[in-house]
Amino acid sequence: MRAEARSVSPARGAVLIVPAALEIPPAAVQAIVSYLQAGATVILESGAGFAAGREFRVHRVELRDYLRVRVEAPVQLWSAHTSSQGIPYVDYSWPHSAKVRDFSRVVPLGPQAGDVIAWVDGLPVALKRHGGRGTLVFLGSPLGPALWAGDAEARRWLFDCLGEAGGCAEPAIS
Repeated sequence: MRAEARSVSPARGAVLIVPAALEIPPAAVQAIVSYLQAGATVILESGAGFAAGREFRVHRVELRDYLRVRVEAPVQLWSAHTSSQGIPYVDYSWPHSAKVRDFSRVVPLGPQAGDVIAWVDGLPVALKRHGGRGTLVFLGSPLGPALWAGDAEARRWLFDCLGEAGGCAEPAIS
């Protein structure tokens, strides 16, 4: 699935979430950069865990060239875990400590500037870095599947992340 980016004028404290990103067209890159320059937070979730060779290479180049994010080849977590260690969990350290179940493959980070904010099996899989006046949060382990499955830790982590960005706080449930 591909969503088209539109012309945007983000406000400071705004949040842009880019879910399951694989191909990042120029208009989307412009929107991401505009948000970062305006002081917003951009949460970019990589969708490259299951990408074929060429698709992954394009994704890697786009991340590197447009956003200065370096990633390594996808890693399958489940085959090793199901037989010996159980279910793999992503350990987040920001905005708070959280353990979120991983449902798939991850795209580990390469060496780069910024703060690693999540690890799984010793692999760095999430990054927080200032870009322009804003903050880029890159997720190499998909959060969407955990949210769809109703994972309370994933939901709390996302709302805390949005709260840190000034985007919103978790809604009260009555």
